[in-house]
Amino acid sequence: MSLYDALLEALKRENERMELQPLPKSFYLDLSEFVGKLIEDCRAVDESSLRGRLLALELSQLRRLLSELVQLRLRKIMDSLIAGGGPPREGLTMEEEVLVAKGMELVDSVHRMVEDLSEGRKPRLVLESIGSQPGKVLLRFLKETPPIIGADMRPYGPFKPEDVAFLPMENAELLIKQGAAQRIELTRD
Repeated sequence: MSLYDALLEALKRENERMELQPLPKSFYLDLSEFVGKLIEDCRAVDESSLRGRLLALELSQLRRLLSELVQLRLRKIMDSLIAGGGPPREGLTMEEEVLVAKGMELVDSVHRMVEDLSEGRKPRLVLESIGSQPGKVLLRFLKETPPIIGADMRPYGPFKPEDVAFLPMENAELLIKQGAAQRIELTRD
């Protein structure tokens, strides 16, 4: 069975059943190699020739089917995470196993946020995110500020008054000096 046929079959099974259908661990990796070869084939022929047009059509169809399969499976994975527990680990691709782990972190964060709010505590999400933003400062903007390139060479902004964002320490200090922003100090209650 070709990978194209395997993709069609996998999509058919996903559409026919409510539960997530098993796929080989390397399914997406194998498909990416297949798509890569098809892209190379498309580049190697005259795109206006019959073969070129057929290859382009096949590539377009393959991309559409692949996108549909991934979105359908992701929806099922997220539904099972929200319902509790997540999908069975067997039958997931390598990439989906990573998504499940990240999805479980997200669901746990939502549960902690609801618990904090229900107990009258400040949600821990913002406080916890500070630890994941090393070298950055949380700012509240006081003035309209145009986009900037941060010390980390990433784009930030534009910002309006009352916007809140993490920025690299060097940029934050300059914006504070200019009176454009104010540092937000978060404390754990």
